Amino acid sequence: MIFIMIFPIFYHNSVQGILHIDDDLEDVIKFHNYRIYYLITRVYLPLIKSQIKSAIQTCLPLSFKVGIMAEVFIQSEKGIGSTIYFYRTSIDMVSIFACVLWSVCLILICTRVIKQLVKE
Repeated sequence: MIFIMIFPIFYHNSVQGILHIDDDLEDVIKFHNYRIYYLITRVYLPLIKSQIKSAIQTCLPLSFKVGIMAEVFIQSEKGIGSTIYFYRTSIDMVSIFACVLWSVCLILICTRVIKQLVKE
């Protein structure tokens, strides 16, 4: 479920990054006629690195939200989503807000850590 939500963002950012490569660089790439593995790992990935970083920073909070909502829908036994569902059925709004606040803090911490890891 998370993959279905995140894949279009990665795909769109990657395609847009490749489409916006400078024409002069495209001519040089076509002139040298490298193998596809070399082109992907040594040419295209470094050129679209900023778009991939943007996709990671966009998709990480989204993946947490989708994962929590999936736990709510499937009523799993453990997790933040199942805890929110339990408190919702027992009409305990204070505990629901506490779980939501906990998940927001967790998302913020993970986002900051990922930003530090992908920052160069």
